Amino acid sequence: MKYRDLIQFEPVETVIQLISSEDADYAAQLVQTYVISERMAEVITEVIIPHLQFHYPHDNKGVLVVGNYGTGKSHLLSVLTSVAGDSGLLQHLTNDIVKEEMGGIGGQFQVLRLEIGAVTNDLRSIICSNLERFLAGIGVEYHFPAASEITNNKDCLYEMMEAFYSVYPEQGLLIAIDEMLDYLHSRKDFNLVLDLGFLRELGEVCKNTRIRVIAGVQESLFDNPKFQFVAESLRRVQDRFEQVKIAREDVAYVVEQRLLKKNETQRAMIKGHLEKFAGLFERMAANMHEFVNLYPVHPAYLEVFERVYIAEKREILKTISLHIRRLLDQDVPEDDPGLVSFDSYWSFIKENPTLRTDPDVKKVIDAANVVEEKLRTGVLNPVSRESSLRILSALSVHRLTTGEINVRMGLAPEEIKGGGSPAHPWASGTECGLPGDHHQHPPGGDAQAHQREIHRLQQREPPVLS
Repeated sequence: MKYRDLIQFEPVETVIQLISSEDADYAAQLVQTYVISERMAEVITEVIIPHLQFHYPHDNKGVLVVGNYGTGKSHLLSVLTSVAGDSGLLQHLTNDIVKEEMGGIGGQFQVLRLEIGAVTNDLRSIICSNLERFLAGIGVEYHFPAASEITNNKDCLYEMMEAFYSVYPEQGLLIAIDEMLDYLHSRKDFNLVLDLGFLRELGEVCKNTRIRVIAGVQESLFDNPKFQFVAESLRRVQDRFEQVKIAREDVAYVVEQRLLKKNETQRAMIKGHLEKFAGLFERMAANMHEFVNLYPVHPAYLEVFERVYIAEKREILKTISLHIRRLLDQDVPEDDPGLVSFDSYWSFIKENPTLRTDPDVKKVIDAANVVEEKLRTGVLNPVSRESSLRILSALSVHRLTTGEINVRMGLAPEEIKGGGSPAHPWASGTECGLPGDHHQHPPGGDAQAHQREIHRLQQREPPVLS
């Protein structure tokens, strides 16, 4: 039995860009392939749509969508903007409740999509210049005065909308901005205050006009410690923006329903396979449904991946797709659960030349290489050696979840056992952990050498891996 016999694999290997959804055919594909979890359906229907619509009274605000790289943030923005600009795309939505609620915004907007790159212009200049070009392209003439000639931006935005209404009396103007946080990170002191002030004014005009603003950011803007020096400006922005987060369960649902979709026969086969090992894994026994849904991905993979701080490379759906593609033609092991957990992510980190330029990542790789060499030469039993190396990989990935590589915060044997690295019964004192090997080994010999090496790894001086 091969892995491809157990799943209906649909890879996610490309990074979606908001601008690309301007193409009608591609937009239809994005809408059709967007997988909506129950929680995300509630977020869309109860939070996002009420703030975007303009048909019934509401304290309309701007919307910030918070999601790490690769969690579907740009996909969500693309779906919302595509449907808002073309009601014909409603038919492609896969969730009936969302489809019904989005009917209230379907085709109701002219949509401006923006992705802010590595530029030094202020936020007002970026948005206003793009607005002028966009409006001219749809037959609306308006020119923003220079910032030095006005006392506030809201009056200009109101005037702009009057010009817009004269051409599109029944529609609204939706401004969608992706990857905004990187831009704000590059702004300093006074310039950042001005940018946040303009963002606040954009949010404020949503209440009294048909301007709507939705933006994607990689992490929460309002409780981000990097912006605490402008806390008061942030508080004012927060008053006029609603923040919604793409949670881990939303990502897990996409993994289940798109990457690793299964029919009932496949689910039964997976359950039968995993039940042989449930007695060895407490978490698996207690959460068999979750393990079957995500198979062959261990749930701990998603949990740990979310915390890896090298955020620019956290394209989780793409990375899992690459993992699974490598497995498809391999046989599912008879004596092993056959799960992929976060220890396997270490090879992707080591093979990525861009990541190796990060000083902290390089230190962890160098330290792990030293320990790896000692394990390869010092642990004689091949099975024990393989388990030791996978534990090392798990500890190395975990080291990149702590924010500071010298923090002495590692994984206990029980956490390794439950979270994904292959540990023998003697390694934790009880039962084995993630996939790899679950055969019994007597104390002594390579087992003791294995334990001593892991103990030394946990006690070593910074930079530490555990």
